[in-house]
Amino acid sequence: MRTGIHIILRCFWMTRRNICADFDEQLDLVEELYGQRIQFFYDEKSIDRLLLAESFYPKEMKSRVKTILLHQRRKYKYLFADRA
Repeated sequence: MRTGIHIILRCFWMTRRNICADFDEQLDLVEELYGQRIQFFYDEKSIDRLLLAESFYPKEMKSRVKTILLHQRRKYKYLFADRA
């Protein structure tokens, strides 16, 4: 098992930054250190409910947000848990 400093140094040298900018890379490094401990609890209905209640942003932008969130949900399916 790697120590925290090894993970940080690996991230630093791979990206030449002191903070990993890519979510996939961050997730891989954290899961390598601590295992899978993060879970999300949103579904399409909760996205729709929040976007419907939001009145500032235009419809096109809210549609893009929904598309991105649903894509993330599909991509990281194992991080989502049912609340039932």
